[in-house]
Amino acid sequence: MLRVMTKDERMTVLQRAQEALAERLRKKRATQRDVAIAAGIAQPSVNRWRDGGPSIDVALRFCQAANCCVEWLYLGRGPKRPPPADALGERLFALWMQLPDEQARATVIGFMTGLVRSDGAADHGQRTQNTYEKNPEKTAARVLRMLEK
Repeated sequence: MLRVMTKDERMTVLQRAQEALAERLRKKRATQRDVAIAAGIAQPSVNRWRDGGPSIDVALRFCQAANCCVEWLYLGRGPKRPPPADALGERLFALWMQLPDEQARATVIGFMTGLVRSDGAADHGQRTQNTYEKNPEKTAARVLRMLEK
């Protein structure tokens, strides 16, 4: 029995790479230059991805930067994104992906502002890091409640 190819399977490796990176960067479209930077290679090398794919070490480096799965990048099959490490992370990720850009930014800014106010550390970045490191589960639960509103 013949199987119909999915949209992802019909795309080239380069098209899948650009799609994954655009989503990761929250851009409308990722350029070949963006892909080259993420993969740590020269831009002309990326153009060859139209007819084939990168070496496995380059693909792994790119997938780490773009937060996508190697199987999906090469073949267009399987999940595009690796699953979160835990159930709470999975719920957070699913909710985050549903947010429009403006709402997502406002949520993050509001959350970070709340963290800064709740900790007495010396500088802004250190406060947020300290609060998270003290109780990452509590911090994640707080973000989840904010996203579910």
